[in-house]
Amino acid sequence: MSRRPFRCSPLSIWFQWTNRPYPGFTFHCSSNPYYSFRKKGWEEPHLEYAELTADDPNFPEAGTGIGEDQGVYRVSVEKSEATLITQLKQLGEELRKRSGLADKAYNGAQAKLEVLSFKGHLYEPLIKASGATISVKPVALNDGEMRFVHRLKDYCAAHADEFVDKPLFLLRNMSKGRGVGFFEAGNFYPDFIVWRIDGDKQRITFVDPKGIRQLSWANEPKLDFHQTIREMETRMGDANVSLRSFIVSVTSAAEMARHWGVTAKEMADRNILFDEDEYYVDRLASETVPA
Repeated sequence: MSRRPFRCSPLSIWFQWTNRPYPGFTFHCSSNPYYSFRKKGWEEPHLEYAELTADDPNFPEAGTGIGEDQGVYRVSVEKSEATLITQLKQLGEELRKRSGLADKAYNGAQAKLEVLSFKGHLYEPLIKASGATISVKPVALNDGEMRFVHRLKDYCAAHADEFVDKPLFLLRNMSKGRGVGFFEAGNFYPDFIVWRIDGDKQRITFVDPKGIRQLSWANEPKLDFHQTIREMETRMGDANVSLRSFIVSVTSAAEMARHWGVTAKEMADRNILFDEDEYYVDRLASETVPA
């Protein structure tokens, strides 16, 4: 763990990699209709699935210190947050030992950092940070994203038998320039990628927790993405791989039904789930199973 004599002190927090095989796929994919049409025509013959490897840009970059070869978070904290800095140094030492890490919150005077360990995620831990005196790279989870991972983790623990022969893997999708983006969906980068494997078959599901009040009901690439990804599945033509996508709205269903003038069924038909629904992960989990 390193610290520099700046007003913001960068702290390197080591990752613990889960001992899981990497599920596989990679492909790339905007919004001008003519350009999108032309790009799709060029791109279609070149799309392919590929094994996800440890050097994929979606994994955090390695650091230069001892024990940082598997990637680091770089946490910048104002020097005034002395208590929090001490706690984060201890966290870094725990991660360096590759020991199990419990979910925990680290509190400073005006900043807070929460860590979440989920064995189904391809690296640990995931981090959420809040407060004006702290910043994290890669970008930390926001409230909606953190709730999603907590809910998925809790579901997997409560229904462990479902995943014995059909394991589930999760990966935080990085933003533009590093993660998996879809040109055809308005340069859309879903927040998470979920793999579910059943023998030779796998289903790849893209999940994006977000506020949707600003989205239009008609001609909205993000809301149409559940269809776009199925069209891509057809073009890819691999019978062993299926593709799905969901939006998890942090805006309430009642508000969106009024705003759009639509029914709950119409929203469900577009694979819009709602964070307020305590059972939404049940539907999501059932939809991740390979056909």
